[in-house]
Amino acid sequence: MLRPDGPKALDYIRLCRDRGLSLDQLHEELLEPTARHLGELWEADRIDFVDVAVGVSKLQRMVHYFTRLDAIPPYDDRLKALITTTPGDSHSFGNAIVQKFLRASGWHVCACSAPGPDELASLVADEWFGVVGFSVSADQHLDALASAIRRVREVSLNRTIGIMVGGPCFESHDERVSMVGADGTARNGPAAAILAKKMLVRSLPFTDVPSSPLHPPFDTPT
Repeated sequence: MLRPDGPKALDYIRLCRDRGLSLDQLHEELLEPTARHLGELWEADRIDFVDVAVGVSKLQRMVHYFTRLDAIPPYDDRLKALITTTPGDSHSFGNAIVQKFLRASGWHVCACSAPGPDELASLVADEWFGVVGFSVSADQHLDALASAIRRVREVSLNRTIGIMVGGPCFESHDERVSMVGADGTARNGPAAAILAKKMLVRSLPFTDVPSSPLHPPFDTPT
């Protein structure tokens, strides 16, 4: 992802698709680990933010190609994410990093710090979001998180909204993702950007759209 030989990476994605890999397998076994590693390199100051942003952009274009959505017109109006803390939890440092990478990937991000349940419900009921991301810092807030996720799904304008969660509570505890009713978790900002795009693609009504040579996947960063 850090080199200019995009066609080689695209050939490999094509091979994965032709062999019958699912989007979930592609994400969990290749794209998300790659994005997470890019974030780790950035945190270790081995690459800069621009390198990570371009790499994540290429990974997101791979999601489009893999799902045969590269011929679909851009849907920028659906690239809207609400990033928030769990009600009652003030931990927000990780949220700032996630917001940074989502914005660099072309998302319109609404940030809401320590909302009450009613405020959160009002936000998703009044405005369409493709994804809602929650952070949680401690185990004692997991029940509040599960309650907030249920409320979001009940009132959201987007009936197929994606819910992602993050924070120390989910490291080495993947089972907690389904326990609180979320769709996935990411360990850092680049991985969150890839997860958000996967969730949005899965919610789109388009399936098996033929790819087009007029929309190459690595022309410009998203």
